[in-house]
Amino acid sequence: MKTHHFDPKQPNNSMPKLPLELDLLDPQLLVQLNKTNIALATLNGNANRIPNQKILIEFSSIKEGIFSNQVENIHTTIEEAFIAELSNNKQKMSKENKETLHYKDAIFF
Repeated sequence: MKTHHFDPKQPNNSMPKLPLELDLLDPQLLVQLNKTNIALATLNGNANRIPNQKILIEFSSIKEGIFSNQVENIHTTIEEAFIAELSNNKQKMSKENKETLHYKDAIFF
């Protein structure tokens, strides 16, 4: 199996140049755009049935904060982060949960 090594001094020139040359009247593209439009409309309709749509973003932002912090060797779980947020006691909160909730707040800001 061939392994690829990242070299920051070597640019990745295999990417196509922008703007991409697309045939916007290509039937396959139009079919896919239509499917995408239908899926987005369905998602929008379902989201409008949720009384508090903010809860979807709350969960996603906490999860994003947890995964982002793992890169910096800061580890917590979704459950621990939610419990910490519900307790709202900054003195008893672990530094990991504080960092995760700060990340969530930054996303909302």
